[in-house]
Amino acid sequence: MKETIYWVDESPRIVKRRFQDMPKMKKIILAVMLFSTVISFTAPFLLT
Repeated sequence: MKETIYWVDESPRIVKRRFQDMPKMKKIILAVMLFSTVISFTAPFLLT
């Protein structure tokens, strides 16, 4: 969880490079987490 705190301070380019260095499994988990967050924010608007 400590990683995400550092990410905020880093430039998007560094974050992108670090994302590419990540193992595939971690990338998938991160993508799913991001996706579910977006869904939870947009779902109320889509349902109304």
